Amino acid sequence: MAQHTLPQYDSLRPETRKAIGTVLHNLRINAGEAGKALVLNEVAARSGICIGTLSQAENGIRLTWRTIEGHVEACTRTKAKMNAALRAIKRLIETDAAETGSGATTAEEQVGSAITNDAIKKEARAYWNRRSELRMPPGMKSFEDGVLCLSALSDRSCVSLRSLADTMTTKAGCKISHSTLAQIFNGKARLNPTRLRGLLIAHQVPYKSWASWSNFFRNHDPDQRGETYWALPPDPETLTAQRKQFGETLMKAVGEDVIIKRYATLAGTDSATINQIFDGEDVAYGVISRALAAARQYGVSPDTMRKLIKLAAPLKFTATT
Repeated sequence: MAQHTLPQYDSLRPETRKAIGTVLHNLRINAGEAGKALVLNEVAARSGICIGTLSQAENGIRLTWRTIEGHVEACTRTKAKMNAALRAIKRLIETDAAETGSGATTAEEQVGSAITNDAIKKEARAYWNRRSELRMPPGMKSFEDGVLCLSALSDRSCVSLRSLADTMTTKAGCKISHSTLAQIFNGKARLNPTRLRGLLIAHQVPYKSWASWSNFFRNHDPDQRGETYWALPPDPETLTAQRKQFGETLMKAVGEDVIIKRYATLAGTDSATINQIFDGEDVAYGVISRALAAARQYGVSPDTMRKLIKLAAPLKFTATT
């Protein structure tokens, strides 16, 4: 399984991150005509990196090699100056590793890994642009690659980790801090289904695309926890719409003139409950399952049954037991 170190230097000491941010800030201050400062809008236009990400980098936050390199290139007029600035930043990273005993990698090795990771994220963004849908990109080979793609979603949205954490908490019921999010993207905290669901909701990924993400992480889960563990409950709005669509499709399949009492008997329930299903109300999945079996006895076509079964799948997460 391919292992990647995520290209975010949050593991560096605060003073090192601040020093890198200062290098970037000073480059911008002296990058304009006659030594005047460039504004972040100009750096963003030149680099293709959003203003928020550039501002965070100058403050030593969410430092990635793509951001560092893009910022430096936008603020230097010659390749020699660009390379000199990048060498200075690499030395800061190497010194930090040597003094903290993290020892693991040199700056060159970290940068090489970062370039690989940025290539994965670039590939993900290109796939989403081509397809106009936020499915898990094909060709990813490891759990870590999947986390990189989630990080690419965050880069694409140009939101701070703090805002992202707030949205996950308020809209998805996933209480999480921005520091924990940073640890997930850095591979220091494990992604789980609740956090995955929160990220998908926060990034407004349509529910129809969720299965591509959950299936990927299930298939590449180092602990092999299986389909049940990685099943993702829909957001409440999607669940309501799914119930309504299922009810309408089921009623049309068995016929609007169906004798409710007879159909309810076949389904092992009562007429009122069948009407609730038809109306898209919250009904226990066990009853829905029996209603599906009864629909088959009514002679519903195989194609329609497959459609009904697909529509019913998310209803397993109904609040009613």
